[in-house]
Amino acid sequence: MIFAALAVVSAVSSANMSRAPGWGQTVLTSLVVLGWLVFVVAAVVTFVARRLNYRLRWYIVTDRSLRIRSGVFSVKELTMTYGNIQEIRVTSGPLQYLLGLADVEVQAAGGGGGEKQRGSGHTGRFEGLSNANDVRDLIADRVRRYRDSGLGERSSQPAVSEPSGIAAARAMLEEVRALRTALSAE
Repeated sequence: MIFAALAVVSAVSSANMSRAPGWGQTVLTSLVVLGWLVFVVAAVVTFVARRLNYRLRWYIVTDRSLRIRSGVFSVKELTMTYGNIQEIRVTSGPLQYLLGLADVEVQAAGGGGGEKQRGSGHTGRFEGLSNANDVRDLIADRVRRYRDSGLGERSSQPAVSEPSGIAAARAMLEEVRALRTALSAE
């Protein structure tokens, strides 16, 4: 947008340059050169800041939580537990769609809401992912596992049914009696 505006201003200036007096040509040329110089410097600074933002951004998806770290000049770290996650959304703008990229946005509960709260600590964004649907599915699976586990950790052993539990208790009782008999015989 700015590039197009500068190109139009440069074309119009050069077309009208011959009509301007000598000092006007100098001022006009200086303004056009200054505009292009500011544009190039701003483009380089923007490129470096975006590149650093990309390099310094990381995401961690563990069994218990998500961690998102981003920022160059102002570092932001966000940790979200699966128990608080309410919504997982995949979004993609037109340019991202053409490049095969998308963002995964994770909404967490808490903090009072409204649009004012939208940009604060209760929304995590995984930006510019080529595998956004896979990340969404991974997070949704972890949320599902967390909610299915009840209090504490997921049980790795199946619950003991009543009859086999009684059988195990009887076997334990027999072992204790045998041990008692062996110790009293000595």
